[in-house]
Amino acid sequence: MIYRIFQEKDWKALHKLYNRIFTADRVTENFFLEHLILSPNFDPDGIILAEENGQLTGAVIAQVVSRNLSPWTDQVSVAGTTGYLMPPLISDPDTGKHLIAEAEKYFLAQSRTNIRGSAIGPTLFPDSVDSSNYPVICQVFEESGYQISGHYFSMGRSLLNYQPDEKIMEKIQILRKKGIVAKVCESEDVPAVRRFMQNGDLIGRIQNLSQKISRNELDQVVIIRNEDRVLGYCQYNYYGEQERVGPFGVAKEMRGQGIGQVMVAKLLEVMSLRSFLYVWFASCSETNTNFYRKNGFEIFRTKNVYVKTLKGIAR
Repeated sequence: MIYRIFQEKDWKALHKLYNRIFTADRVTENFFLEHLILSPNFDPDGIILAEENGQLTGAVIAQVVSRNLSPWTDQVSVAGTTGYLMPPLISDPDTGKHLIAEAEKYFLAQSRTNIRGSAIGPTLFPDSVDSSNYPVICQVFEESGYQISGHYFSMGRSLLNYQPDEKIMEKIQILRKKGIVAKVCESEDVPAVRRFMQNGDLIGRIQNLSQKISRNELDQVVIIRNEDRVLGYCQYNYYGEQERVGPFGVAKEMRGQGIGQVMVAKLLEVMSLRSFLYVWFASCSETNTNFYRKNGFEIFRTKNVYVKTLKGIAR
């Protein structure tokens, strides 16, 4: 077995290895190129490959936030001393442990001591790993000293014969009397949507709205608003995955009034009328699962979040 650093000629083989290992998280070549190879934080020195008889048998992708992914947020400062270790592309535990050890040397050389078993970015690549699909990867993380700090959940629901339940219908009527309505986003709404996103939790997702505009897909965005301002945002067709929904967001001061449920119900209605039969999203916290269950979503994957504090001396 030979262990070496990524070279430019390796990218196709690395993509094939990625899809061979991550059977539940496959991506296209173009997606792989755009979001890994063309990432502003791409560093070939952080990609360590295992090669045997000229074939890639494993890889780790160690990432450091040295440049912001979005012009709207200072991700470099937020990341601090955190290094991001994409779940290793391995099927053999010994190979996996060796690759992780090499990745940790890279992190120490980059002055990163708090390691998170996650790729950089908003769940474009895995932000956690589930033992049902990837038992060997979980085993290797744990045998390499990583601990489970929490869980993320993937959820989905059928849209066959979709109808909002009675409680949500009641909330729709109550909010309408207050002048609050969920609707498909139009160009006239964009300045108010921008103001909502910039002043809330979705500030780092303004590029999602920008993509919808540039691709003439604004009708895939649903907002909830009153006469004065936008109170919530959601969308479908996340980075080309048609049935995937999100991000979601509601103004903090308006939460607890059913606004999010009504907005999501409108998104599901729009998708149902456009002949979608199923919707899903990749990741949410345990607390948020309760919110999505109210709109009929069910958990279909439970994923471990692995973390480790390196004891070596950062340089």
